[in-house]
Amino acid sequence: MAIYKILYWQEIPTQIKVEDDDDDLTVMLDDRFMKLIDILAAKRGLQDADDYLAQWKWSEEAEREGSALEVAEEKEAIAQYGSADSGASLGDILGAALKARDKVVKKPE
Repeated sequence: MAIYKILYWQEIPTQIKVEDDDDDLTVMLDDRFMKLIDILAAKRGLQDADDYLAQWKWSEEAEREGSALEVAEEKEAIAQYGSADSGASLGDILGAALKARDKVVKKPE
């Protein structure tokens, strides 16, 4: 049994931490996720360091059958490529992020 958690900037995953009795692993996701975060931060007006940093959150810890390595590989694959069950693609993930951005209440100018 392994325990894992995922680091997000708003809704975008960037890192996975997984541990079991034998291993403690950290998986950094592909650089394209950080590029997407930079784009969204600019579009959402979150370029001030404090505002930007406040968007980072860890998910709740969760348990999953398998070794830390197996869980890390599975979670990385789902984050990078989406779930075969859900049919998610990076385009779907980006589309959802942009829709969420559009729901953000904009300050009057």
